[in-house]
Amino acid sequence: MKKILTLALIGTVMTISLSGCYGSFAFTKKVYDFNGQISNKWVNEAIFFVFGGPVYGFTVFADAVVLNTIEFWTGSNPVASNTLEQQDQAGNKLIATKIPGGALELTVIKADGTVNSMTLTKSDDMVKAFDENGKVIARIAAPAEEAAQ
Repeated sequence: MKKILTLALIGTVMTISLSGCYGSFAFTKKVYDFNGQISNKWVNEAIFFVFGGPVYGFTVFADAVVLNTIEFWTGSNPVASNTLEQQDQAGNKLIATKIPGGALELTVIKADGTVNSMTLTKSDDMVKAFDENGKVIARIAAPAEEAAQ
């Protein structure tokens, strides 16, 4: 039994150390964000104390050993979200989605239902914005000293 535990401990340490990656800890952040959505601070704290230890322990372990290793070798974390949604008080909504290859798709849905979209791409010294038809609608160049860095 002692030999099995020693081998398991060595395997775990090697897995973590050989991954060479700090990682984004996306799974742990999702649990943290979920816990933070509870509006009552007393209920939030009670849930944290009752479930926090075992749940956060599991998510940190899963992130460190499995998910961050996958992120290191593939470049993406299977739990991380590639989409961000924000809504203002007037009912306007912004959806930003990362597209493979480094582009960012922005969609604005106004309160009246009007939808506008654009895609942003970045090169070494410039960001370009494209409309839905692929036409360049804006170019923003980096200042000369930033482009050289």
